[in-house]
Amino acid sequence: MKNALTQHIRQVFEALKIHAEYTVFNSTKDNLPEWLRCTELTHEFVVCCEATFDKDILQDFIHKKISILENHYYWFEGEILESNNYSSEIDNTHSIQSKEKLKTTTRLSSWLDNFIFNALHAEYAPDYQKFDYNLILQHEDNLKYLGTYFPRSYAETFCIFDNIFSNEIVKSKYATVKEVSILSVGCGTGGDIIGLLTIINKHFASIKKVEVVAVDGNNDALNILSQIIQQLKHQFHKEVILSTKQVVFEEIKTIETMPSFDFIITSKMINEIIKRGNGRFNNSYYDFAKAYSPLLKENGIMMILDVTTKDEMSEYCPILLNRQINQFVYEQPDYVSVIPIPCAEKENCQMHCFTQKEFTVTHSKFVDDKSRVAYRILLKKAFYLELQLGRQDTQYQIQPDRYCGQGSIVADGFYLPNPIKKNDVTIGYSSPTETNEKHQIDNPTMQEESISEELGHPQRKQLDEAYVIDTNAFIYAPNIIEKIAENHPIFISAKVVDELDHLKDVTSGTDKKKVQKALKSINLALSNGRIQTITSDARLLPADFNRRSPDNLILSVALKLRKMGYSPILVTSDNGFQVKAKSLKISTIPYTKVKSKI
Repeated sequence: MKNALTQHIRQVFEALKIHAEYTVFNSTKDNLPEWLRCTELTHEFVVCCEATFDKDILQDFIHKKISILENHYYWFEGEILESNNYSSEIDNTHSIQSKEKLKTTTRLSSWLDNFIFNALHAEYAPDYQKFDYNLILQHEDNLKYLGTYFPRSYAETFCIFDNIFSNEIVKSKYATVKEVSILSVGCGTGGDIIGLLTIINKHFASIKKVEVVAVDGNNDALNILSQIIQQLKHQFHKEVILSTKQVVFEEIKTIETMPSFDFIITSKMINEIIKRGNGRFNNSYYDFAKAYSPLLKENGIMMILDVTTKDEMSEYCPILLNRQINQFVYEQPDYVSVIPIPCAEKENCQMHCFTQKEFTVTHSKFVDDKSRVAYRILLKKAFYLELQLGRQDTQYQIQPDRYCGQGSIVADGFYLPNPIKKNDVTIGYSSPTETNEKHQIDNPTMQEESISEELGHPQRKQLDEAYVIDTNAFIYAPNIIEKIAENHPIFISAKVVDELDHLKDVTSGTDKKKVQKALKSINLALSNGRIQTITSDARLLPADFNRRSPDNLILSVALKLRKMGYSPILVTSDNGFQVKAKSLKISTIPYTKVKSKI
């Protein structure tokens, strides 16, 4: 483990062009340097290096808190030490969320396994270098690719869309549809296409016809795909119409006279364009999203998936993918990147993070064959808003030991959850008014009575009053939670927790004790279910509001709750904050009057 971690750190430093000496220590076995011995050791390993560069670059990349001491940077890796008090809390949190993890293991269908290995004579023959660029593969090598990498692509797409189609709202969109269409760009022998067709067949008996457009530069690979599709027609009770187009991509471009599609997918193709251009086509993920997103239908789904390697002239593919798709959705507000989940919740995220998911497939030639990929799922914004993905304050797992966000709950960053339920009624399905008129999001200052009508509540007083507590209320009244009646739900913005945690470190005396008492009160209330944490959504704010302002982020939580069917009440004694809230028709109350209010 230590050797593997050392090698990983070396690759990270090379990728970021950091020229600094580093050392990996086992926290319990190695002799630590004198300057490190006064530090509380929380994890199995500690990585130390000279503080000769901007640590924010590294911190953003590895998603770990980097500390500085005596001109050295250090951070922790590996398992949490059992002796650490934090260990049990994290372990319990992980076990709570274990139900909501993306299914990542499957096996080839027996008919498919038999056909590719026995009828087509595919071979299982892994060769990373040979299959680094597949455009010029001859038939013999295509059969090796078919037996090795086709099953992996099948499993990845099958598992990803199995989760997506399990979402109640997504499923409702296709439950009565009779025909759907698929576009796969850079399909090769079509593992992604067959995985998607198989999961469509599993979830939607109503779909009777599927039109598939498969685009690739290798004609022999397209011929193999055609044979597999022909065999698939005997297995599925659906009409599958395949159109193949041989197109060599030197760079990202669209195909002329293309119709719109329900599903647009590309799997492990874009990295080949980047490598072929010796790193000159590093904007290819952005270019793909921009070129093909206009072809998505209103409820269409786009998957951009790629390997987790890097070209010697470029950066790691996951970093390029995340950075460029973040830029695309920032420039194109009609689209949202919905998976990984934290990417959907962060407004104009600038983190150059390395996301990764591991999938496993079993077939007759190999048991538990693993692949690691990075991917993003794009939807049109109107479709995304219907999903109502707002959850409690959450850390999203984006790698086995890396997380995005802060909070008391840990969830799989790639798992698309079902909509939040309130009083046994699903929240997230749009009313006809909400679907046809975008003004509810575009103009959050609309009258609360109109919001109530759209949510099916004729009067505002029939909505559940939900309290949103500002940071200053906790500072002046650390026991504010106890003053609110049990029949009123309480929501805490993740930003409030973040601000209190910061104040704990920078204040002293009485103020420090108040902040510590407030955090203890929040921790207790989270444990007994009295309060819920919720993340902000800056997209709900009016265009002229500063979307990075802590107050405005907390305000967006109130706007999110209003969309969920609550009547939010903001607890704050900040006059400026009260003015902004009232301008959006959100009720406010100072912390001093909470007791009398209830």
